[in-house]
Amino acid sequence: MYIGRPAALRAIAGARHRNNPPIPDSLADWINILNSNEWGPRLRYVNGSMTPFYQGPLELLRDDGSTRFVGLVFTNNTFMQELNAHLEGVRTMCMDGTFQIRPRKPADIEQLFTVQIIFNNVAIPIIHALLVDRQTESYIRVLQFLRC
Repeated sequence: MYIGRPAALRAIAGARHRNNPPIPDSLADWINILNSNEWGPRLRYVNGSMTPFYQGPLELLRDDGSTRFVGLVFTNNTFMQELNAHLEGVRTMCMDGTFQIRPRKPADIEQLFTVQIIFNNVAIPIIHALLVDRQTESYIRVLQFLRC
């Protein structure tokens, strides 16, 4: 049976559409997708295990009691707990925000911010955060998450 190129491309596009979540309008809308029954089980966990990689939204508490959304944070808590016994020997932590290499959609993603530790002369990324701005308060909020 011969299937032409246009039909094959349509079939591939249809399969991708069924197997990929919708692209949200904003980074804050990703929260609903990551917490949904349809997409959450496939997107929240590390390599199909029940170890969550998505940790939740990063929010700042304002003086008036309201919150301001600044991004989403991802880390493997199980790995962090296993590494915890060795963290006393860590003397160097590196943080970097990349502004060019980041998801283009949704458009409000300003940067991918990564926290790494140097352990036995190897850089190990421990936290990834998608942030909507480059403000000092947002970086402080990522560090507060790290302390918890």
